[in-house]
Amino acid sequence: MPKKIVLTGGSCGGRTTAMTELKKVFPDAIFIPEAATIILSSGPFAYPEMSLEEKWEFQKAILILQEAMEESFEILSLPTTVIVCERGLLDPSAYVPGGVDIFCQHFNLDKQTIFNRYDEVVHLESVATGAPEAYNNITNPFRHETLEEAREHEYALRAVWQGHPHYHFVSCKNGMEGKIRYVKKLIQKLM
Repeated sequence: MPKKIVLTGGSCGGRTTAMTELKKVFPDAIFIPEAATIILSSGPFAYPEMSLEEKWEFQKAILILQEAMEESFEILSLPTTVIVCERGLLDPSAYVPGGVDIFCQHFNLDKQTIFNRYDEVVHLESVATGAPEAYNNITNPFRHETLEEAREHEYALRAVWQGHPHYHFVSCKNGMEGKIRYVKKLIQKLM
């Protein structure tokens, strides 16, 4: 069974940048892109304008796509492969009301079973909480959150994953290079 890492954290935390840089260093690893970005870039979906019911349906679509991508790449990978996921199955819970327990109940998920899917969870802190003056949407045209919303999502994502036995919080104080170095060491340890 391949080892699986989740890169999580709020908007503007460096997940996509880290994925791009890590692909260069680990050509034998598998990198699964963020499901929300795939969906948002594929059609005329305006998340901020969606009703609450539509937002729940949108998160369901993300959940289905994320799970399908993970399972597909697990089938194709060698037992020694490391799979790096930009976000995990519980990340969508930070974007609907009620938190992870309500999310799991709504979609009939078991939080511990999902925790067990991932060997490591690396939370790259969003600049929304670590360096708010640097928050922007330049690197992702689908980033729609205000600074305050990004902070709320950042804190919600911390709450989602903190119970994972191998949860790593990487502060903005480390800078982007420090964040990438941290994840690089973790991947090397798993290979």
